[in-house]
Amino acid sequence: MLQKGILCHRRMEEEGVQTTPIYDKAIVSDRHSKQVEGGKNLWDY
Repeated sequence: MLQKGILCHRRMEEEGVQTTPIYDKAIVSDRHSKQVEGGKNLWDY
């Protein structure tokens, strides 16, 4: 976080940022398919 700041899930995957997940995987994977205005999904935020 100190080097790159707070990243959305998509950017973390693109940049290969290693994390220790503390979230519910079912909830997060569901957000990947939720479309919002502008054609993005919740992983982009």
